[in-house]
Amino acid sequence: MACIRKIEEGKYRVDYRDDRGDRFRKFFTTRKEAESFLSDVRTKMDKGMFVSPKDVPTFTAVARDWLEGKKAGNYRPSTLQSWRTHLDNHLLHEEHGIGHPRLNKIDVGVIERFAQERRAADVSPQTVNKILTTATAVFRYAVRHKKSATNPAADAERLKAGAEELQDGEDAERTGVEVQEDEVLSPDELNQLLQNADAGFYRTLFQTAALTGARHDELLALMWSDFDFEAGKLTIRRSLSWAKVNRDDATEAKFFPPKTKAGRRTIDLPPELLHVLKVWKLQCPPSDMDLVFPTPDGKPAHRSNVLRWGLYPALERAGLRRVHMHSLRHSFASSLIMAGEPPTRVANLLGHSSPAVTMRVYAHWFKDVKTEAINNLAKQLFAPPKNPKQAKSA
Repeated sequence: MACIRKIEEGKYRVDYRDDRGDRFRKFFTTRKEAESFLSDVRTKMDKGMFVSPKDVPTFTAVARDWLEGKKAGNYRPSTLQSWRTHLDNHLLHEEHGIGHPRLNKIDVGVIERFAQERRAADVSPQTVNKILTTATAVFRYAVRHKKSATNPAADAERLKAGAEELQDGEDAERTGVEVQEDEVLSPDELNQLLQNADAGFYRTLFQTAALTGARHDELLALMWSDFDFEAGKLTIRRSLSWAKVNRDDATEAKFFPPKTKAGRRTIDLPPELLHVLKVWKLQCPPSDMDLVFPTPDGKPAHRSNVLRWGLYPALERAGLRRVHMHSLRHSFASSLIMAGEPPTRVANLLGHSSPAVTMRVYAHWFKDVKTEAINNLAKQLFAPPKNPKQAKSA
């Protein structure tokens, strides 16, 4: 049973009952608004999507339940930590979060105002958009469990992100934004870096990165069984992830398979690198995990320590600008492109899901490639016929 009553000029009341018979009232300033609301309620009831106002939880409660459910899944610790950060430091924050309203009080406007306020607080567009993706997942969970009828976070407009705002080459590759020149080391700069890197662990790691294009976490997950020294090949099978799942938990290393089918790949190794790796294998600390680049006690190495104690000091000694480990991957890719390797081949070596990703990320190098393809085509088109008798006169 439902009806609309005019209480006074400019005030209309909608009376309706939920499927349990509980009565609710809602007020509007125009009959059109009241009719639209009642029509929406009836449609949701007919489709089994109606959520009684008494059953609508707060966004905070649903977000906590959603995150608890995710902990039971086989998610990377870094992913769980990102979700926790999005909730604790942004969405559920007491001062600048979206507050603790019930889900039916949050609309697209609330979400978009939150996004704009986060941007005004100097949070990057990329981070804001990732936070909105987390909010979307929370609402999707609520809809699935009949706690909300809509997902306003999914409809909220995302912020535009410029390439100049990216701070890490790995982020650029994940989002498909073009890598910039200053993120890439030239062959001469790579040589300077290697000459100034500490011999052993760090120099071998950097050489392997520069000659395979493997990602930082793929390199630290390498096991000696991944190498076929006789065939001169390396197979990328996993990556290493470090993160705290709970605030008080100690960090724990976990290995995960590549996120995409293309991520598992086999790379041909040059003889020079094979020799370096064979020498390092004799010096490598013993590891129960068979790791190629372990800590001195045989445990998985942490990427932040590689940067702090290996890469950054070597760059400083070489007089080079500070770059990330991912820059060695970019240097590998750009060198292949400038040598004329086709996008399909580069994409395969990098483990990209498609050549389109490679061409978008390394667009600058593809457009600067000089080839003889057009000249060779012209020579074929204008070459004299092999059988002059069959040539037509002009």
